[in-house]
Amino acid sequence: MRGPWVAGFLLSCACFLAACSSPPVHVAVPSGWKPVSYRGLTIDVPATWPIYQHSKEPCGITGPGVLVGPPARGEYRCPAILALSRGPVVILGGPSGIMRAAPEKHLTINGVEVAESTNAIHGIDGGRQVWSVEEVVLFPGRSVWLDAQESNRPQPTMPAVVAEVVATMRPA
Repeated sequence: MRGPWVAGFLLSCACFLAACSSPPVHVAVPSGWKPVSYRGLTIDVPATWPIYQHSKEPCGITGPGVLVGPPARGEYRCPAILALSRGPVVILGGPSGIMRAAPEKHLTINGVEVAESTNAIHGIDGGRQVWSVEEVVLFPGRSVWLDAQESNRPQPTMPAVVAEVVATMRPA
């Protein structure tokens, strides 16, 4: 008599778990891109972009590329040459928080709730107008963030490739 009850209980548990688990998120990733995962989130970036451990590159990189993990601790004297960006730098970091500006909008990207803000700083380089742009994506309830930056831009907008990277965000 115990067997049918146990079997029924296990079947009920299996059905409950199947109903509660969310299906995997399928994201259209541009061909020639590779995944980068950190603390339960995955993004995809162009396969040509190098990936660095953030703690081993305390002064950053000139781009394009990805920094993953928590930043290095301590103070560093970084060369000014890093301000001369050669492409976007995407930082998938944490667990410490990053907040340079209040979130401008809250949205859901591929099942992940995010708070997003953008920032553009104007400057002059050799007589021409340039911009340093940054997009910060926070994940409420998760100890990870994404920070995309590029300096020396001719206009105050992020390059299109950054929007493509952000669009690939999903649970790992």
